[in-house]
Amino acid sequence: QSYFSFHMSGTCVTHCKPDPEGLLRIAKAFECDASDLIMVGDHENDMLAAKACGAKAIRAFWSDPENATDCKLSDVNFKRVTSMTEWLSKPLF
Repeated sequence: QSYFSFHMSGTCVTHCKPDPEGLLRIAKAFECDASDLIMVGDHENDMLAAKACGAKAIRAFWSDPENATDCKLSDVNFKRVTSMTEWLSKPLF
């Protein structure tokens, strides 16, 4: 059983991140602008893809929060899941 009506993965695109193809295809599927999307990722390539199409870039690196440094490419950085959960409960941007 599928929990999602739509998915996008690296096998669905011709060009992988940092190319924004996947994000652009998601925007098209949901009939919205790429600037309405929020990319949550743990790698600089995720942030580059988001910036390339105008999406918001959220850096999540809670696997090693003690050694994590903020990514200058991202709009917001999270070192803990609880911090992101709290942020998501408020109006975005």
